[in-house]
Amino acid sequence: MRNIDFRLIGKRLRRIREEKGLTQQQLSEISGVHRQQISTIENARASISLDNFIWLVDALESSFDYVVFGKRDARSAEIAAEEIDIDGMIKALADFRKIIDRIRK
Repeated sequence: MRNIDFRLIGKRLRRIREEKGLTQQQLSEISGVHRQQISTIENARASISLDNFIWLVDALESSFDYVVFGKRDARSAEIAAEEIDIDGMIKALADFRKIIDRIRK
């Protein structure tokens, strides 16, 4: 049986929160978990209750496997893909191609 590393759980929760541009206060308002408790969890000063863990993972739109074990699942990849502006990238590439074509002429 593996031990749960609460230090890594706290680090992953903080990383996800920061990647989403959320403060601890904002995450507190979304999840219903007190801001001080979020700080305590992120800094591994206490273990996390199952209730708070569920609320935080849900509020951050993450997965249990990633937060606990560091494993990205299909849902995480799907969410990441949705966040990429494919149409914007295609347009930027088309614009870049036009510039390159003009330079070559």
